[in-house]
Amino acid sequence: MSICSRGVLAEWDPTNNELLSMTDLNIGESRIKLSAMNSSHIVTYSTEAKEFRVFDMGSKEMTRQFEQTESKFTVSALATTGGENKVLAYTQGKNLTIVDLGQVSQKKDISFVIRREAKLTALALKEDGTAVAVGDEAGKIYHIMSINSGKGNDNRVIQTLHWHANSIEALRFVPNTPYLLSGGHESVLVQWHT
Repeated sequence: MSICSRGVLAEWDPTNNELLSMTDLNIGESRIKLSAMNSSHIVTYSTEAKEFRVFDMGSKEMTRQFEQTESKFTVSALATTGGENKVLAYTQGKNLTIVDLGQVSQKKDISFVIRREAKLTALALKEDGTAVAVGDEAGKIYHIMSINSGKGNDNRVIQTLHWHANSIEALRFVPNTPYLLSGGHESVLVQWHT
């Protein structure tokens, strides 16, 4: 699947490279800058409106909408998970924000915000929604575990990983393993055991 800036969702058959269907998400005049999707929902972010919209993957209907936490910085990365732990993570400047999409109340979306000392440049969310990793422009990676353990930060463990000399360009948790992969500006791929 892919989504264009005007909110049209295209479903492809990768085997035959054939377009199966196109669905308009009806986002109005806003343009989508970033999107993430999984088996249960689609999340879009619009720079002009500075808002997120969550759509049900089956019906393609919008289920919720909320604004970003700080309008001073543009959202630079986002990731989402489905299943039991529906989580959205996004970065803005030096901040990582975690949103619990499984909450019943739509008034209190933000689970927590973590501020780092350098600008965040990469983001990965573990597929089960229990951990997130963010990389910064100084080459540090912050692996945050127990992200879905309630509102307080006291149960969260932040592990700092540092090998890269320059900015972290990409992060990815390897599914069904304890490994995290990081790619830095120096063009080196590092495998971490988390």
